[in-house]
Amino acid sequence: MTAEYTLDDDGTVKVDNRCLDEDGEPAQAVGQGIPDEERAGRLEVTFLPEGLRWIPFTKADYWVLKIDSDYRYALVGTPDHEYLWLLGREPVMDAGVREEYLAEARSQGYELGGWIEPAQSGRRVDV
Repeated sequence: MTAEYTLDDDGTVKVDNRCLDEDGEPAQAVGQGIPDEERAGRLEVTFLPEGLRWIPFTKADYWVLKIDSDYRYALVGTPDHEYLWLLGREPVMDAGVREEYLAEARSQGYELGGWIEPAQSGRRVDV
C-alpha cells in the first residue's frame, strides 16, 4: 500500500491511497484533506467524489501523532483511536523505529491487538 500526500494550490492536501485488493487487483482512493489552521498536524479528510464533499459529517479526522525531523516516518491516527497508520518512505522499516512509533501509539491509548502490517514490495501500484 502507498499513501501519497500532495499540497494543492488552494491549501488543501490531496490524499492518494493505492493498494492491491484481496484479488491482487489495483485499487485507488483519492481524497482531500483540509488542514486545521489552529492545530498543526491535523486534517479533516474525505474520500467522497469531489461533487459530494460538501455533505456534512463525511470527513474523518486524521492527526499526525509523531513524525521524525526528516519526514521519513509518521504515525497518523484518528482521535477516536479506531484507525492508526505507521507510514515510512521506504518499503522496509527498521525494527527499532517501528517499535518506537508503536510504543508512542500505545502511550497515546491505541490498542494494537488488531494491528495489520502489510507486506511491502516497494513498487508503486498503477491503476
